[in-house]
Amino acid sequence: MKVKYLFVAIISLLMIISISQIFSIYPYAEDILPSYKSGYFRELDRKCAVIRDSFISIKSMSKPVYGWIFLDDIKTAHAISVNIYDRAGFHIPLPGEKSPVPGNDIVKFLSENGSDLSSRIHDGKYYTIMAVKFEKKCYYCHDHGKNTEIAGVMTFEQDFDAHIYYSLERIIIFLVISIILAGVLFLLVRWEPVRNIKEMFDKS
Repeated sequence: MKVKYLFVAIISLLMIISISQIFSIYPYAEDILPSYKSGYFRELDRKCAVIRDSFISIKSMSKPVYGWIFLDDIKTAHAISVNIYDRAGFHIPLPGEKSPVPGNDIVKFLSENGSDLSSRIHDGKYYTIMAVKFEKKCYYCHDHGKNTEIAGVMTFEQDFDAHIYYSLERIIIFLVISIILAGVLFLLVRWEPVRNIKEMFDKS
């Protein structure tokens, strides 16, 4: 019976957390975990990937500074703020320039093995950290990168439709999760392991 009560407590806790997410309660309100990331945010990430690939192509096939001009145009035209960081986490505002202190978020992201993308809601904006990996064409200018996979990091900060996330998709996602957990909890409450074992021996 102790096992049953343990499972009931765990499922109940998970259900409470899931229900709380329907109403966007801190501290989990700003988390966007891959397990319940909706198509809306995946589309925003895809847009960031297009900008990243375009930046790399422009930087590789022309003067590097043109890549930063492109990012400035993106910010002006689409209100997407993009920042470039090297593989040590230092901000690169322009080619040849570097911030004196690495960004804490970037260093943390780089230290997470196997993480190519991280995103969250920050100050009312959709904030994405995306790894930039070395390609063959990168080695023409970056010989030191042959011993590492990550060339640097790009961050994207943009507006998002909070109504879609908090009022529709988020509610649907967590409502489904809550219903599933409620069903599991119902089955656990009805589960009588001791009686089932006793009946099994009585039949034998």
